[in-house]
Amino acid sequence: MPQGKNRYPGIRSFEADDQRLFYGRSREIDQLYNLIKVKPTIVLFGKSGLGKTSLLKAGVGPLL
Repeated sequence: MPQGKNRYPGIRSFEADDQRLFYGRSREIDQLYNLIKVKPTIVLFGKSGLGKTSLLKAGVGPLL
C-alpha cells in the first residue's frame, strides 16, 4: 500500500481482493466461519455501516 493512502475503501465494502487490507476482525471471521461450517443457515444482521458485507466478502469469503 502506498504511503499516505487510506486503507478504507470509502463507501463501498471490502472485496475478496482487499483481504490483505481487511484486518482486525480475525476473531469475528473465525467465529462466523466456524458457524457456517456446522449450521445450515446463519443470519448476520446489524446497523448499516458496521462492516457486515466486508466481513463476508474480505473476511469469511476467501476462507470458503
